[in-house]
Amino acid sequence: MKKQHHEIPDTELEVMNAIWSLPTPTSTGEIKKKLDLNRPWNLSALQTLLGRLVERGFLSVEKEKRNKKYTAIVKNDEYRVKANHTFLEKVNGNSVKNFVASLYDGNVLSKEDLKELEEFINEKLKSDN
Repeated sequence: MKKQHHEIPDTELEVMNAIWSLPTPTSTGEIKKKLDLNRPWNLSALQTLLGRLVERGFLSVEKEKRNKKYTAIVKNDEYRVKANHTFLEKVNGNSVKNFVASLYDGNVLSKEDLKELEEFINEKLKSDN
């Protein structure tokens, strides 16, 4: 049985980010070329990761002659929402306030960032009425 929508390790997420940025279906070679822009990738390691992502239900694969072509089953936005929710729940007790406070107290967010967030919140509150 395929597992779906679980968090994936950073290297697999790196592969998924490459796939999400490419036209689909996309070949192993195209994925490797995209990944190699940041750092060199071993083809065998990439093929192993692609196989794991297929097993986990993140990708589908089809053979085209001697090549494999991959298509994302899990969409980028869908994964991001789930991963962010899980992170918020695990690390911050589901408190957005605690999350933002920790970012601000850790000097990750500036006052300008908070003002931008305030504007976003005000926009969302106005549009929901």
